[in-house]
Amino acid sequence: MGDGRLSFTAAIGLAVLAAARPGAASACLPPPPDWVAPTDGERVRSAAARASDIVYGEIVRGGMSGGTAHFRILHVHKGRLRPGMTIRARVGWGLDPPMCAGMIGPPPPAPRGTRGTIVFQSDRRELNFLSDRELELMIAGGFIQPRPTRARR
Repeated sequence: MGDGRLSFTAAIGLAVLAAARPGAASACLPPPPDWVAPTDGERVRSAAARASDIVYGEIVRGGMSGGTAHFRILHVHKGRLRPGMTIRARVGWGLDPPMCAGMIGPPPPAPRGTRGTIVFQSDRRELNFLSDRELELMIAGGFIQPRPTRARR
């Protein structure tokens, strides 16, 4: 050790410390130089085309971060699911997840009583809520019809 060289054990220890420092595991590679983020309209059009089901409903049993929630379907815009059905699905990030979503942890929790429109892909059953803007774009683009409103008495 006195000759300026590190022992094998010390070298491994330094490598572990370097890898464990804050920020190392959360680093995210930048997108390619020619990459252009899709517009809201492109993202919505793609989601509508790939969706097996687009439904409106309510979470009846909340899902913790990365966990499973129970979602009761109240209205079907597209697909084979039916109103009144309750399905179990993991809570997702939505149509516009953070760039490095897998590196920053699970999506935020979805508490009981949360209502919204969900886009499902048959191969990936996740609760991906549409934002108000995304829902407006889906309706304006003719991908789904607006949910009927009931007259109040």
